[in-house]
Amino acid sequence: MTLKKRTTLLFFLIIGSFFILSSDISAESTAVIKVEPLNVRGGPGLSHEQVTQVHKGESYPVIQQKGNWVQIQMDSRKGWVAKWLVDLKGTPTVGKVTSDVDRLRIRSGPGTAHDILGHMNKGTSYSKSGEQGEWIRIDYDGKQGWVHQNYVNVTTAASSSSDQQQAEEKMVQVNNLNVRKRPSLSSEVIDQLDKGTKVTVTSERENWSNVTYNNNQGWVASQFIEKSTPASTQEDDTNPSTEQSKGTVTVQTPILNVRSEGNLGSQVIAQVKKGDKLPFLQEKEAWYQIKLDNGQTGWVANWLVERDSVSTSNSKEWITLLYNATNIRKGPGTDTAIVGRASMGDQFVVKSHKNKWYEIEYNNKTAYVADWIVANSQTDIKQMSQKNQTLKNKTIVIDAGHGGRDVGTIGHDGFYEKKLTIKTANRLAERLRLAGANVILTRTDDTYISLSSRATMSNVKGADAFLSLHYNSFPQSPSVSGIGTYYYHDRDRAFAQTVQRAMIQSTALHNREARFGDYHVIRENRQPALLLELGFLSNPQEGKTVQTKSFQEKITKGIAKGVIEYLNK
Repeated sequence: MTLKKRTTLLFFLIIGSFFILSSDISAESTAVIKVEPLNVRGGPGLSHEQVTQVHKGESYPVIQQKGNWVQIQMDSRKGWVAKWLVDLKGTPTVGKVTSDVDRLRIRSGPGTAHDILGHMNKGTSYSKSGEQGEWIRIDYDGKQGWVHQNYVNVTTAASSSSDQQQAEEKMVQVNNLNVRKRPSLSSEVIDQLDKGTKVTVTSERENWSNVTYNNNQGWVASQFIEKSTPASTQEDDTNPSTEQSKGTVTVQTPILNVRSEGNLGSQVIAQVKKGDKLPFLQEKEAWYQIKLDNGQTGWVANWLVERDSVSTSNSKEWITLLYNATNIRKGPGTDTAIVGRASMGDQFVVKSHKNKWYEIEYNNKTAYVADWIVANSQTDIKQMSQKNQTLKNKTIVIDAGHGGRDVGTIGHDGFYEKKLTIKTANRLAERLRLAGANVILTRTDDTYISLSSRATMSNVKGADAFLSLHYNSFPQSPSVSGIGTYYYHDRDRAFAQTVQRAMIQSTALHNREARFGDYHVIRENRQPALLLELGFLSNPQEGKTVQTKSFQEKITKGIAKGVIEYLNK
């Protein structure tokens, strides 16, 4: 064989070997990270530069494989990880993707920078073929298309055997439990559940549970939900409910309506009189669920009763992380190994607290987190109650902006402003009531209230302060951020400056100052009135921050501090 022929044969052997080693795993495969953290490199080998890191439990679409290396897709970036440090799995279960809106854009790739292939109208469905980050891949007219998960409803086929289990009813064990789009701490928070909320577990994956509740669905950390235990045989067996009394409430008004649900539009099922004491079962927004003498349960407005809470020896203590990428460690010290990282607002049940370290459960194992980077929300409540009566005889109207058909601004992640303002309003109301104030909310549920009605309520009640709560948006420039306070009447300038200063001190967000604003609810208000813009939902980072439990604690603490300071001058 001539040298030329040998060289040609060798060339084709090398090329052939390359194509054998560089196999296309198909976009249907997923790589699940097995270690914490895992380096991602620019090419298939240890000699290539590290470009980023991924974390244990995260999953990414696989593009191709070369030898012992796998190329993965991370949002708009690609990189290579060692095959022996990931689990390769087949396609997530396919299903049906149905649009919730008209003219939903179908794009050629997972991101708004990709070309628009077409549109989906509300109710239109296509087959799901995969997902990446916040984007769902569909089969669209013989092509692959991508739609954003916030605007579709995905109905999946039966889960793999590892995910299947019989549906089981459980109960939330902590307040403000984060519900996420996917079983990962890095996935977006789509809702929060109150302690005592009943959920149905449809599947489990590692330390996450897929739950349904009130026609909604999402993933929660399994450690924060438990089976509903049957009532003791020694209890009143006329009430089959498994919920335990958390104390009593005392009626403060001559006649109080008891309703079938926690809103003013529900049916009145009974009436109770001033001074009546009723067992308190749970709280939902501005309503208490109570138990009547005949064993029937119902709901009463929490601003018309006084709660006498009782502490239980078996209640769990929990903490909330204050920062993103918080280190979770193997032992109680900064010199111990990092076993994972968690996000701001994530919550954990406390096993013990010693020498400035909390012992927690993380991924079904014992782990530790420093106590100087977490918050125990119960502490704030206790401190606030010690200052009780600083607002005695003061009436404060809290206006949760938007509601009903008026959703307000829509955040970068598709989150509605109206949902966040009601959450902030309820937490602020709790703080101000602890300070002795008579608090009135313009809305207590997802109801449309006209602007004139909001201002009129303040005028009729002769409010000492009116606070309209909002979240801002400027999608043309997503980097815009910060908190601002608006007043219309010059008499309210000092009030605005006081509250603005307290909010900035509490949250450390960008200060957009107190300034004049021509808004109906403060312009037509004869009482001291402010409109508060509490952060930008159009800013990707700030939009996530303001939705966290820790931020809600900080911002309401700041507002309450400013109101107390101004009204006690």
